[in-house]
Amino acid sequence: MKKLVRILIFMLLFIVMSGCSKEKTTLDWIVEDMAGIENPGFVITSKQETDNYISFVLEEIDMEMVSEFINDLTENPNFNYNINYVYDSNSGFYSYAAFNDLQESIHFTYNDNDRSGYFIYAKAGDAVFTPGVRDLGFMVRASFDYTSNTDYTEYIASMYYGTALNAKFTSSTEYLVSFILKDFEFTSESLVGNISFCDLLYGDMVENYQVTGTSIYDMKFGVCQKNVGTYGVSVEFGTENAFNAMGISQSDLDFTVSFTAEITSNMATYTHDYVITIMPAGNDVTTMSNYMDVYQYPKKFDEGLAFTKTE
Repeated sequence: MKKLVRILIFMLLFIVMSGCSKEKTTLDWIVEDMAGIENPGFVITSKQETDNYISFVLEEIDMEMVSEFINDLTENPNFNYNINYVYDSNSGFYSYAAFNDLQESIHFTYNDNDRSGYFIYAKAGDAVFTPGVRDLGFMVRASFDYTSNTDYTEYIASMYYGTALNAKFTSSTEYLVSFILKDFEFTSESLVGNISFCDLLYGDMVENYQVTGTSIYDMKFGVCQKNVGTYGVSVEFGTENAFNAMGISQSDLDFTVSFTAEITSNMATYTHDYVITIMPAGNDVTTMSNYMDVYQYPKKFDEGLAFTKTE
């Protein structure tokens, strides 16, 4: 009898565990688990489910699906608090988020370029959507220049790095009033040349460097890297030839900067601490042709770090 009971218990545990495993591996959009939100036909490539959230990675989305989905969410009586919606025509990003009275959140993002998407229903913890401003990476334009020495036998090489931040509001109803970039420091320095924060390559070094403005597109700063090396005037023209002649590699040029961005919008003030390596890993300016653009943008809106709301 005891043996039979043990067998029955084992079989019951096996059935329960099999059921749990099946539920965790399924890609189904289960409406009851999603606060009653219907799937308008998205192709689901992966699903994650924890105690705090349920998320889906989506593909093959078209604008008809997006419009239907957003319209349904807009009319959803359970998620009509603090609605955030934004569209970026440059990147093709759609983002929609909303809360309910329990401060649970839903967040849907869609990329018009590759028709990929992401949806998360968050119930607790860090998974709950943070409205406001997101750090969505940066863009660096590195440019090479040179001047001759006094007797015109050598060229003196210098670099200038103009970095533009890619900060985005999560809502189209929120906009920037002013910003300040401050507390600039070099947390690691280059092995060659003299680096300083500056506005122009041949301008003077700026003490207590700051950048202020009233447009989110002006959140930029500059770094001068002067006198990185010299090479003979007989060297065939071309940036790559110049760096080869000087024996300089990308690792010699690299440095890291840190600073704080403070954004004041029509709704709140936010801050975010940045640490940026110039140039970003995998990019080599010694092979460029006088200038080089590097974009360090996350693939998904959700990968962007949220600014901290201060008031």
